[in-house]
Amino acid sequence: ALWYQPSHINMAYSLIEQIPPEVNPLTGGKGELYVRDLGAGQWAMQLALLLWAAEVIDTRGNTPIVHVDSRDPTKSIWYSGLDMWRAFTSEASSPEHPELVGVREALKSFHSRQFSITVARKRDEAILWLTLLHVAYEQAADSIGDQVRGVLSEGEPDLILVTCHRGALSNALAPPGESYTKACELTFPGQCASLLNGEFDRLSAFREMLYTDYVAKNVPENVESFARRYLTSHPSAFVTHQFEAACSIFTKRNP
Repeated sequence: ALWYQPSHINMAYSLIEQIPPEVNPLTGGKGELYVRDLGAGQWAMQLALLLWAAEVIDTRGNTPIVHVDSRDPTKSIWYSGLDMWRAFTSEASSPEHPELVGVREALKSFHSRQFSITVARKRDEAILWLTLLHVAYEQAADSIGDQVRGVLSEGEPDLILVTCHRGALSNALAPPGESYTKACELTFPGQCASLLNGEFDRLSAFREMLYTDYVAKNVPENVESFARRYLTSHPSAFVTHQFEAACSIFTKRNP
């Protein structure tokens, strides 16, 4: 939350612009979008989708209905994401923030809950995404693979978005070639322009305080240098120091 979250939100937000318009209701501002987000972590994808919906309202005056089903096997991380989501939406809903009127309007069309892919498929304007942000870890391959197969058995998504560390490509999902085609493959923030920029001064100061008041006094010497670099060397920002991801977008082949 203190280091990776801003860059992951930025990555997800920036990649949404790369999704072909025919399977991207967010660019058209109408229809219904269902997103099954596996390995959701601290809900970076969901926060990015809300920011995109708010942006569409600001520019077009309307937004599609968005349904997000965020799932992660690590419950402590998932609940941390839930806490952040609730805190963010509560703060954004306050009239004390007139600049967030688009977020407040987007929340009216935003649904955060589990949904049935089978039921969603029956809706005329429904588009279905499967998103997997940075879940390409060897130790999680079997679990994520089972979940992906479960989603595909319910009904093939119109789009599959996969991101991972560049060194983890061998564990990244590649959907069946007979059903999907690779719409694009790029790196973030290299080939995919970063759409969100800026630093978080208060968050950086909080990390510094954590190190000074708690971590430095309570970790072994061989860990202290790592903790110092991790918490104090670089500011919290939408573009994080040395963060680079491999990203692939797959679209369903026409029958």
